[in-house]
Amino acid sequence: QTTDQSDIGVMKTTMPVIDAQQLYEAGKIKKDIPAPSAEVAKKPEVKQNETKLSKWEFGLLTGPDFNNVKFKHNYKTGLNLGLTAGYRISDRWQVNTGLIYTKKWYKVDGEDFTAPKHTWLSYQDIQMVTGSCNMFEIPLNVRYDFSYNAMNRFFASTGISSYIMDKQDYVCDYTTNLGQSYIFPWKEDSNYNYAMSNLNFSIGYERSIGKNFSIQAEPYFKLPLKGLGYGSIKMNSYGMFVTFKYKPSVRIKK
Repeated sequence: QTTDQSDIGVMKTTMPVIDAQQLYEAGKIKKDIPAPSAEVAKKPEVKQNETKLSKWEFGLLTGPDFNNVKFKHNYKTGLNLGLTAGYRISDRWQVNTGLIYTKKWYKVDGEDFTAPKHTWLSYQDIQMVTGSCNMFEIPLNVRYDFSYNAMNRFFASTGISSYIMDKQDYVCDYTTNLGQSYIFPWKEDSNYNYAMSNLNFSIGYERSIGKNFSIQAEPYFKLPLKGLGYGSIKMNSYGMFVTFKYKPSVRIKK
């Protein structure tokens, strides 16, 4: 039996249209065969976090301390121990502060030891004073790095320090008006404040020992602006700070 051309036309118009994408999604086409008409949606890019060094840094400081008055009578070696904090303003400039506990030893001529007025010691002829004091130092310094690269920094620093006196210990050799010589030991636990009492000067070298750590050597000199302690002693201080420093990392988004 022959099929008329008009019957073929009817068949074409009445047969359902097969949607390959629907069959793919319904699982009737193997999933390892890509859908012929499907467009794969692009996944949004995930922003990755990266880190950089903070502008802040923190340190543990120690080192020897030497003191004299008018560059005479170098005495026992003192000690510095403290915590530091710094903020880097730019590649070359930095502001530093901290809290340093310092033990100072000194030997002073009587003419450089000024006892408070109208105390019994102020009426004696003081020959020599040896002693020590324990103080908290609060420095505020500005640092300039005059040479630096990824591993090394050479710098100079200046600023001012304030002190909080914690303990004083003296031995006074003095002569009375009758010409008799005596030794008078005296000590005191105290909390006297001496704001802006020293000018600070230092130079130094800092070496990186990893991404976040460095070590620093810093010879210093401190010039007195006012007297400290019971005898208003104007001490020069010098020594070297050795500081182990940590620079935290902070995360930033691209």
